[in-house]
Amino acid sequence: MNTNLGTTLVESLPTNAIFDNFTVIVDLTILKASLDDSVGIYIRGDSNLEHDYRIDLNSNGTFDIAKEYLDSRNNPQSSFLDGPRNSSTLNPPGSQNTIMVIMNDSQLQLFFNTTKVSTVIDTDYMAGQVALFAHAGEDSQGVAVSFRRVEIDKLQENLPG
Repeated sequence: MNTNLGTTLVESLPTNAIFDNFTVIVDLTILKASLDDSVGIYIRGDSNLEHDYRIDLNSNGTFDIAKEYLDSRNNPQSSFLDGPRNSSTLNPPGSQNTIMVIMNDSQLQLFFNTTKVSTVIDTDYMAGQVALFAHAGEDSQGVAVSFRRVEIDKLQENLPG
């Protein structure tokens, strides 16, 4: 649970290990969320999670895939690679969702509850850590999420596109 407004509570998995080509599967249930809250997964993040891909499940029922980075003045920036948009495959708050991300070289495939919802190509981050997060927006009443299962498996070999 994160009750500190405008902050992100982060838990790296496992102990800041570095992954390149892998599958991550997370079962999560949003227990409580206010406007501007989000939960999700950081993928291929650097040691400070200043350069990474971020999968957001937003409190308004949308999702997005963002790329985070520092600009030339070291200010945090974020650009959307997909979304934010709705997906009928996402279950509402209070119900469990299974999120699967397959990272294969420059390709990120995102699945909600076994249905592929997005594929993006980006060559900037080819390896990094995985982390879970809960973000409390500026007007949050607190965000709570239950992460039930987290599984990370290295791809045995590169999969075809």
